[in-house]
Amino acid sequence: MRHPSDRRSPCPSIRGSVRLQGQAFEVNGDVDGVSGIFFLDTGHESAYSLEPEFVQQNKLIEPLGALGA
Repeated sequence: MRHPSDRRSPCPSIRGSVRLQGQAFEVNGDVDGVSGIFFLDTGHESAYSLEPEFVQQNKLIEPLGALGA
């Protein structure tokens, strides 16, 4: 049996704190250099999604390859 600290992530990852805000989880983070507080939806069908307004306001359409989406 391995100690949990011996585990290796299959992809690049970071360690951070998650806070309970009402009935939602929130975490500080950044997407392509844009920092903010992100709410985690544990029931969402994809790995992550960003609100269209956030993407547009931060000019992330091209950097994230969201053209045509």
